[in-house]
Amino acid sequence: MTAITTTLTPEQREAILQWPERNDIPIFPADTRNKKIWLSSWQDIDFSKIDFRSKLENGEYDKGIAIRMGKTLSGKYYAVAFDFDGRDAVVEWFGNWDRVVSLSKKTIIEWHQDKGKIHVIFLSKIPFQNRKLHIKNAFLEIRCERNALFASPSIHQGGKPYTPLGTNQLTILNGDKALALKSKIDSISQSYMSDEDKKAYDEWLDLPTTILGENQGRHDATKFKIIRYYWKYDGEWLNLSDEQRFERAWEWHLAHCNPPRSRHEFDSMCKWAIEKFRVKRDELHERVRAERQDNGQKAADKENEQSQDRRNELLDLINERTRELLVDKHDTAFAAVQIGEHFETLPIKSGRFKKWICRLNYQHLHKTIRAEDLKQITDLLQAEALFGNNVRDLELRTSKNPEDRSICYDLTNKEWQVVRITQQGWSVEESCDMPIMFTRYANQLPQITPSTDYPEDIFERFMNLINVKDDSNKLLLRCYIVSLFLPGVPKPILMLHGEQGSAKSTLQELVKRLVDPSIIISLTFPRSNEELIQQMSHNYVAYYDNISFIKEWISDQLCRAVTGAGFSKRELYSDDDDIIYNFKRCLGFNGINLAATKADLLDRGIIIELERIPKENRRKIEEILEEFEPMMAQLLGYIFDILVKVLQVKNSGGIKLETRSRMADFEEYAEIISRCMGTESGKFIEAYYKNQQLQTEVVIEGSPVAMAIVKLMEGKEEYGWTGTTTELLTDLELVTAELKINTQSNSWPKAANVLSRRLNEIKTSLRDADISIDYIQDPGTRVKKIKICKVSFESFNRSEDQNHA
Repeated sequence: MTAITTTLTPEQREAILQWPERNDIPIFPADTRNKKIWLSSWQDIDFSKIDFRSKLENGEYDKGIAIRMGKTLSGKYYAVAFDFDGRDAVVEWFGNWDRVVSLSKKTIIEWHQDKGKIHVIFLSKIPFQNRKLHIKNAFLEIRCERNALFASPSIHQGGKPYTPLGTNQLTILNGDKALALKSKIDSISQSYMSDEDKKAYDEWLDLPTTILGENQGRHDATKFKIIRYYWKYDGEWLNLSDEQRFERAWEWHLAHCNPPRSRHEFDSMCKWAIEKFRVKRDELHERVRAERQDNGQKAADKENEQSQDRRNELLDLINERTRELLVDKHDTAFAAVQIGEHFETLPIKSGRFKKWICRLNYQHLHKTIRAEDLKQITDLLQAEALFGNNVRDLELRTSKNPEDRSICYDLTNKEWQVVRITQQGWSVEESCDMPIMFTRYANQLPQITPSTDYPEDIFERFMNLINVKDDSNKLLLRCYIVSLFLPGVPKPILMLHGEQGSAKSTLQELVKRLVDPSIIISLTFPRSNEELIQQMSHNYVAYYDNISFIKEWISDQLCRAVTGAGFSKRELYSDDDDIIYNFKRCLGFNGINLAATKADLLDRGIIIELERIPKENRRKIEEILEEFEPMMAQLLGYIFDILVKVLQVKNSGGIKLETRSRMADFEEYAEIISRCMGTESGKFIEAYYKNQQLQTEVVIEGSPVAMAIVKLMEGKEEYGWTGTTTELLTDLELVTAELKINTQSNSWPKAANVLSRRLNEIKTSLRDADISIDYIQDPGTRVKKIKICKVSFESFNRSEDQNHA
């Protein structure tokens, strides 16, 4: 055995080893009394291979230790230290010593009996920037990557040991808490900024790439900009009113803070700035005005001329690389600009378009662009687009080519390539060869390039990945998936239900990845109408997961999104402008029970019940995706070949169906798709009508009034029932006891007028169940009555009457 040569006590040894063994932080020898580190290149050493205990026993840590901040030994976290040097820094951060003591119970705080000099140490899931803040007569140093700190049980230069004030355990900060801490650092940093630092910070805030989210200093940055704009006097600023200054600050806030604060909060900050700075600010501005009158406006005029020249030069560059300026059907301004070898259609208000202008300016004019110049240029381009009378239907993911009516599918890749499908075949086209048809959002992911080489059973292989066993449902789902690539055709809502472990979410995820790959796979219903419209407008396929109940207003909006009705959404923070949306979306939801209950929503759906998968047959989603992803290119190629055949049939006159449902267009296209995939004629229609009958059953089972009417009509097949609405309510209440319907619940009508509304909601579904409800007028009394008949008997009686006639 190697002899132990260290002179440290057992307690000191344990205190040293707690850093690497308990807290996951690497250590290395140091002469802490003289503030010296002997180990060269300690920043780059792989400490995970070091035997700390052996080095301890050999006496290498006898003169003290330093801990290396940054990545921990395991690589899971970042070690961070706040090194307070001076009472002003401690007071600014904590307020009083009691708060220091309180925090020391949660994480390691070390000191050497001096309340002005402490080390706060913790672990974080994200790194911190090394910084040194000058706070009055003290300093606060943030230590992380490639930084070190002398630590207990070493001896300080003053002769006293570093000792923990409280616990010797480190707390771990998650991302949100770390961001909040960084925000506080930024806030303190701003309070003690030099004029040079304030200028640099102001320029950084104006960059198009600077976007501040929650817990990232939005409040302090907005306050900073309000104060800067309130005091500003260079150029045109001196002649701006307070309202104009604060409006520009508000525009900055909307562009750089996501989500923005409310206008009420913002106005409160402006009011505070006026109360605090008005007298001194007005005195300064008066002096500047006097100086300008004395010195003339030559310098200002020259600057304005130079600025106008710069803008004109940049506008020429932009126009050379702009294919078109246009607006979409929502009156949003776009520019189709050349980026590399392809064209991109970008909203003029978007950050990407502004970054493109910044890059263009720097590449060709070798200058950075001023925020004011950028705003004036984008405002001008937006005005040209809005009043240029060039309106385009910009679609999401699928569109009809306005030149030849071919089907186009946006691959959303960085080259902006499009799949073009005609009755002659399909091909991948470059954006420069295609009309402007698509818009994009940040949540969309690139789609894989489709392949023309695939096995004949590729779709069947895909179907084997999902838990659908019934042949009718399989056919419905196959035709539904192919139909999702058809632009402009209303698609039914995919309504999945089944007990836990039936792979409902997996089915939705695979379809979403195949048709509309996105960062966000599944959604949840929001609390407001505006958020729901936003969700649907940004997702061509919008699938909602684990839904147990659908509110009435959500149900109504889903119906509108299927058929393509318009939506109105208030412009953010505007008094009178509405954004009018008009789109068709592919929707779906899943849940243990079927969440849809309203007849008009069920009418627009395909209901598929999934069976629970036995535990021994369940697969992880990762395994399924590992099998699914290699087949995606082939599956897309197969689907596009089917669509080629579909176009051939449609362009030859299509097919004629004897009867049509609410989803008539889908019905025809899906039957064509079914036949093009080799299925016998009429099989899809048979499966679809069977599913519609299921919808009728769901509506009736979900409506106490419908169930009571069905019960009431038992034994009345020949003559039916006739009477007033009040008489009907009375008769229905007589059968509720047998059905165990609670007439005191909110779902049961308490008055005749409420019953009339309920009848209107369910009469279509009851007719599908062979029960008709009609309103007639008594010829003698002229009283309006209700007539309820079995449809088969009603048809027979009418036929007999016609024969006698």
